[in-house]
Amino acid sequence: MQFETMKLRLGPRPTGFLTNPEGKPTHAIIPILDVTEENDWDSLPTVEPDESDRAFIARFHKNPQAYLEPAPTLNPIRLARLKAKVTQEVLANAMDITPAALSKQEQEGHNPRPRTIDRALKALGGLKSQKK
Repeated sequence: MQFETMKLRLGPRPTGFLTNPEGKPTHAIIPILDVTEENDWDSLPTVEPDESDRAFIARFHKNPQAYLEPAPTLNPIRLARLKAKVTQEVLANAMDITPAALSKQEQEGHNPRPRTIDRALKALGGLKSQKK
C-alpha cells in the first residue's frame, strides 16, 4: 500500500529506483514516454542539488548498476489478500488450491491470469461474507 501512495503522488509509475549505498531508495526512475501533456516535466518537483547530490550523481555515473533496483511489482492477488487481512493458507483453502500454488501466484514479478485474479477475489469476497 505504501507504493500505491507513492505512485499516486508521482503520477507515472516508476520502473525502478536509484538507491544509496545503504540500499535505501533515493530517486524514482520514470520512463520519458510516461510523461504526457497532462503530467509534463514542469509539473514534476525540482530541487537544486547540493554537494551530497552531486557526489551521488558522480558515483552513479561511474557505476549505475550498483544503484539501480527494480520497482516492486504490484501483485493484485497479494494486495487484495493483505488488505483483507487473510493468510495465504486461508485463501488457498477457499480457492481449493495448495498454499504453495497461491504463493507462486503471489510472487513478485508473476503476472497472474485475469481468470486466476477473479477466482481469488471471489474467494476473498466469500470469506468476508462468512465473517459478518
